[in-house]
Amino acid sequence: MDRCDAEHHPTEREELNQNQQNNNNNLNAEENSRIRRKCRLTDQKSLQNMVKSGTNFIVTFKKLLQKTKACKEEARHYMELVLHSIFFFGHINKPPISPDKFLPGQLTEGFRSQFPKPFSEYNTHLPSYTPYSILLEYICRIEHLKPEDPDVFIKKLETVNESLWKIDDGDGNKPIVNRFALVATVVSYCCVKDSNNAEVLKKTYGASVSCKGDIQREIMIALSALHVWDRAVSYVVSCEGNGPPITFPKKVQCSAYKYKQKRGSYKKIAPCTKCYKMYDVEYDPEHQEHDDEELWPYGNCAENESISRLLQRDKDIRNNICIVGENREKLMNREEIENKFKEEYEDEKKSKVRKLLESRKFKLSSEEWRFFTPSHSL
Repeated sequence: MDRCDAEHHPTEREELNQNQQNNNNNLNAEENSRIRRKCRLTDQKSLQNMVKSGTNFIVTFKKLLQKTKACKEEARHYMELVLHSIFFFGHINKPPISPDKFLPGQLTEGFRSQFPKPFSEYNTHLPSYTPYSILLEYICRIEHLKPEDPDVFIKKLETVNESLWKIDDGDGNKPIVNRFALVATVVSYCCVKDSNNAEVLKKTYGASVSCKGDIQREIMIALSALHVWDRAVSYVVSCEGNGPPITFPKKVQCSAYKYKQKRGSYKKIAPCTKCYKMYDVEYDPEHQEHDDEELWPYGNCAENESISRLLQRDKDIRNNICIVGENREKLMNREEIENKFKEEYEDEKKSKVRKLLESRKFKLSSEEWRFFTPSHSL
């Protein structure tokens, strides 16, 4: 057979298919390029929003300290906590955000000279609280309210939220939501009442975990369980609903308030199913059965922080919590609950948070983790 006879000459259909394939390749390349450009723009916008959120939170909190006439030591204490927490979240962001990005222009040097500790320890020391929880603690400290009335406190918080929640995106578009306040949509109020006359004897507040990003949230929940919360709260959060709740004395009551952004106000809400499974307390309003999927993880809710603070401040309540069986028989007392966390979950939590931090280029230098402490203790 001659060579020319052996050569294959493509048919019109084959040529058409080849041309179509080339066109598809070109279209795919253009589409992939368009998608990459869109992703870059989205990432860039997300980074800008994170920076704006941090800057806005810092400026708003400083104004709050000035407005409430915080003493020098008190202002330094809380400002250092807020700065360190925001700088830490900037450091573990992808891509990382340096402290000076949150404080443009002359603000950087002013803050650095006045509050040097957060600038030197944001990438070596861990935070105990998110920025919003620090703000909440400060407002709790300065407010002198009638113990039985949380409504005045909630109104005060609404005023602060006005300047925190909405930020101009710089392009004249719809205002963005502050990344350090966004997830703290719920505040929890927990109190101990006198069983004779219903007088409030002790009260605490807590916020839901206020940081953007699943990894960041996992890190803060794990750090809270290991370092911040009462160990009974750490244990029941770690159980993730697999087991009976912690039972409290009947005089303990818990309420949750959800911030409605459009209205700019809080609304009292029933507890979620996760909290209902973890804490046997008197809820106001009562828990409502529903089929809605609750996407947030165990440990995210504001009740964990407020209940933990109550246990840490009220030894009588703390010593009388327990876990009971179906027939109300006592299965574990407080000490046994705490030991159970140490035995079953503590090492697992440490290993998990170490891996999460290392995935974000935060190196834990030793087995003894270092947590940030302000220059002045109160």
